[in-house]
Amino acid sequence: MGDVALTILLVFASICTVTDLWRRLIPNFVVIVALSAATLLAVFGYSKPAEAAAGLLAGFGFFFILYFLSLVGGGDVKMVAAASAFVPLAYLAEFLLYTVVCGAAFGLLFAIWDGRGGQLVLELRGLLGKVFSFPGLLSKQRKEAACVSGSDSSAEHTRRTTEQVQAPFAPGLLIAVLWLFGLPSYLANAVRGLANV
Repeated sequence: MGDVALTILLVFASICTVTDLWRRLIPNFVVIVALSAATLLAVFGYSKPAEAAAGLLAGFGFFFILYFLSLVGGGDVKMVAAASAFVPLAYLAEFLLYTVVCGAAFGLLFAIWDGRGGQLVLELRGLLGKVFSFPGLLSKQRKEAACVSGSDSSAEHTRRTTEQVQAPFAPGLLIAVLWLFGLPSYLANAVRGLANV
């Protein structure tokens, strides 16, 4: 991956992280700009057009499955698809794996920090129900039955069983990019390049 593509990917992941943490939203405008930048890099020879298209489709396809399972939001699908358009095919599987692992770890930490770790466990239990009984996707009644109501009021119980934990996923993308493409070596090369100017 070239320095230009890595810089654009880092800026994109950073902007997505800020907006996701602040508003739990990945703006369409940012995704469109990133996709336009990936297209321009392919057109002007900084990356291979087939690799950019394959990355876009693989990132979208893989995260659409996670979206279907209610593990990520629609904005996360768009964000990872756009980011995957910058990643060479040799690193794509590893990039998607790192993104899922880092995003899940950050989501778990966020849910615990937000005081909703127990609810996250119930959602994971519901996910297993979806995976292992696909035709009868987890109904509201089964989801409510899985919740231990304790001393909660009825309204609070219903709110907690129907409201999903919405943890920001973009920080996981940023951490994955930094981890996979080695930010320290990137920064060292950038400093050397500035010193030679």
